[in-house]
Amino acid sequence: MRRLARDPLPGARLSLISKSAHAIYSGTLPGVGAGHYAAQDICIDLETLCRAATCTLHVAEIAGLDAGRRSVTLGDGRTFAADVISINVGAVTPQAPEFARGPALGVKPIDDFLRACRNCSMS
Repeated sequence: MRRLARDPLPGARLSLISKSAHAIYSGTLPGVGAGHYAAQDICIDLETLCRAATCTLHVAEIAGLDAGRRSVTLGDGRTFAADVISINVGAVTPQAPEFARGPALGVKPIDDFLRACRNCSMS
């Protein structure tokens, strides 16, 4: 996005579809757990980033992808046609196995982890 802000693609209409208006920089997550950063300190404001890159942010979840029609359908029913689609599905941590000792908390998706951390002690 920063590169697109510096060097836009002539004639291109760019859209970013994200279920949140922010992205979390996972490299700083240990610093949150250690108390060095507040959760809001590790968030990337996607709206500001998109505005700089002349990109439209759609805060929504994708409900469907039709490769043949080259289109994306959002959870609210809106459909977008696209020449190029880049997908980052993220990661999800599986549930802790039954044999795990003590409480276990998955780290991904990070938003869920941060919500859970507000309700538990990290020490």
